[in-house]
Amino acid sequence: MKAPYGKMKMGVLAAAVQGALLAMCAVSSAHAEEPDLAALTKPDNYVEVGVAVTDSKSNKFGEYTGMNDDGAHLIGNFSVKGGDGYGPGEGTRRWSVDGSNLGLDSRELNGSIGDQGKWNVGIGYDELQHNTTTGYQTPYQGAVGGSNFTLPTAFGNTANTTALTPTQSALFQTTDVNNVRRNTSFNAGYTFSPQWRVTFDYNNLEQSGAKLMAFSTDGMVVTNANKEKPAILPNPTDYTTDTYNVALDWTGEHGHLTGAYYASIFKDRNDVVKFANFFGNNTTDWMSTAPQNELHQFNLSGGYRFSPETKLTGGYSYGRNTQDANYVYNVLDTVAGNPFPRNALNGLVVTTHGDAKLVNQTTKDLKLSASVVYNKRDNRTDSNSYEYNHIGVGVYDLANIAYTFEKTAYELAGDYRLGKNNTIRFAYNYDETKRSCDRAANADFPIPNNCLWDTKTTDNKFSLGYRLKATEAVNLSVGYVYSDRNTDYKQGAMVNVDNTAGSTDPLTGVKIATAFGLNGGDYPGFHPLYDASRNEHLFKVGVNWDATDKLSFGVNGRYADDNYTGDQYGAQDGKSWNINLDAAYRYADEGSVFAYISQDYKDRYIKHLTQSTTAAYVWGDQLKDDGVTIGLGFKQGGLMGGKLDLKGDFTYSDAKSSYSGDYLAWIVGTTTATSCALATNLTCGSAPDIKNKLTQIKLSGTYKVDKQSKVALGYIYQRLSSDDYYYNAYQTGYTATSVLPTNQKSGSYDVNVIAASYIYSFK
Repeated sequence: MKAPYGKMKMGVLAAAVQGALLAMCAVSSAHAEEPDLAALTKPDNYVEVGVAVTDSKSNKFGEYTGMNDDGAHLIGNFSVKGGDGYGPGEGTRRWSVDGSNLGLDSRELNGSIGDQGKWNVGIGYDELQHNTTTGYQTPYQGAVGGSNFTLPTAFGNTANTTALTPTQSALFQTTDVNNVRRNTSFNAGYTFSPQWRVTFDYNNLEQSGAKLMAFSTDGMVVTNANKEKPAILPNPTDYTTDTYNVALDWTGEHGHLTGAYYASIFKDRNDVVKFANFFGNNTTDWMSTAPQNELHQFNLSGGYRFSPETKLTGGYSYGRNTQDANYVYNVLDTVAGNPFPRNALNGLVVTTHGDAKLVNQTTKDLKLSASVVYNKRDNRTDSNSYEYNHIGVGVYDLANIAYTFEKTAYELAGDYRLGKNNTIRFAYNYDETKRSCDRAANADFPIPNNCLWDTKTTDNKFSLGYRLKATEAVNLSVGYVYSDRNTDYKQGAMVNVDNTAGSTDPLTGVKIATAFGLNGGDYPGFHPLYDASRNEHLFKVGVNWDATDKLSFGVNGRYADDNYTGDQYGAQDGKSWNINLDAAYRYADEGSVFAYISQDYKDRYIKHLTQSTTAAYVWGDQLKDDGVTIGLGFKQGGLMGGKLDLKGDFTYSDAKSSYSGDYLAWIVGTTTATSCALATNLTCGSAPDIKNKLTQIKLSGTYKVDKQSKVALGYIYQRLSSDDYYYNAYQTGYTATSVLPTNQKSGSYDVNVIAASYIYSFK
């Protein structure tokens, strides 16, 4: 089974975790919820200082907030505003300085000053550390974020990574891997007149640290050219991205127009990562890093009101993306006497975008609209043929492909009011995507342009929606969408994918050596999921009911059915649905409770063909995702003579992914073994479920000491139970024989957080 099936996207679980952490870092948010009409003339400034204490270490719990270590974390937030634009005077100048999460690795600081209607200047800084691993271990020596990794002399070689010696196992050390984003911004604007204004934005993004990536070792060792040994190492992310945007705005009586220039310049301070080969006597292998590139784009957008009933909006942009960094490669990659045709890609991609939308209020009950959107990614990079030493094959000759696509989307829509309390909306969408490629001919690929199997995709979509206000207390909405997607396939396309030379396809009888790269290595009849032809039916319904002025209910649901047409192999069908129920009750002026439950489900079925040079059989697999989230909460203010406010909520989420395989039939050849004996292909039975369960409790309160001072207390309990067999393959003794273990874990944790802070407000 392929690794992606083992990685479950947690969805609502991850959202709940991050939401809890954000709430934790701003536990005093009660002060911001107090409406103060005087804030328009007298700003509500505040400073908050406190501490949050976590009782255990977890990179997963602190993945984005910096609260990954146990112990104390500083709470620091403030907001200060001023200027003669506040108060009873006639001034128009205002300034502000704000800071949040200043004691954490998710800190942010902003400042601005401006004269309303004339000019403004702002600066900002934010930082975010992403903690990406749990329990990562490696025998390699080298700093996280560095570009050179060596092995201790005592590690020696290993021909079988499932049988490491005690000496080798003892050299593994646990390493935390993270990457840090530091963002600095500057913006300014100046208004020349009511019609003309210019703005400027600059952003500098610095990225450091590393992300784990598999590095292929031993592939180019001359005496072992047919072997490949992966090691998982911290790939450095030492990047800088500078972006600039300058825009000129014009506003007239009936229209507006904006012209802008945007630039993005990306630089990588590394061009190569060097690492020791754990199988090849500590020889040094190379892996190139992300190449530097630049994007320059010109944008134009605007709109014009022909009459109170008719408006036109639209835009156009033209961009050039270039990449000309020199190639970095090990000399063992090249073939003696046959150098590469050029030392850099000299890549050029031109992007073009255009859109227009016309809206007409035809009658008081009918509104019509028509729109068109055009996008083209034109890859103008020259295609060249490169001969090199291929892992496991020997000398190999391939050409880089310049892939171009253009997409045009049309929409016709109308909104019609059937009566005072009900409306209907209808729309027709047509999307068309065309794909083309340019590849230099070479010995292996004599046909230069026949290199795409999916040349054109069209999608006709019809949608109908209805809204009804049945009573003053009940609102109903229903919708239906039908989509018919069709793709033109060229199953005889020759793409740059190697098939084993000299073997014969048992289904077609074609010698693969004479059909190099046929259909990208896929079998005739297989179409990839993302563009396979299919029909989709989508239904949506929602009801909101205000039973009383204190009690309300809501029900929303969605169901989608996908039927893939004309595909012998690949995706056959898929279904998904979700339903959400919620209720809220206000039992007092400052007291309320709420509850909700949400469930999501989806599945898809794929048919596969597995074959060797003598036999072939068909099997299918089904993947299901199922998750439910339950929440309860309360809010109570005005206790203890109006001084104490309390909040709390409880969340429980349970999500799982399940996979099962089903042998169907032999179609070529015979076998004496039972079909389900082919355990290596996972054609029968079910894999263990991938499970994630999250329990979360949040309690917070603020007490007003006096008119200007508050004390805030908060508590969070969070438990994540994760069971994912994908991580079994990382453990010592259970990896493939040629993969170095990392002993990573799925990220379960059990964390308590207590926070206390003091808030001082002033005018």
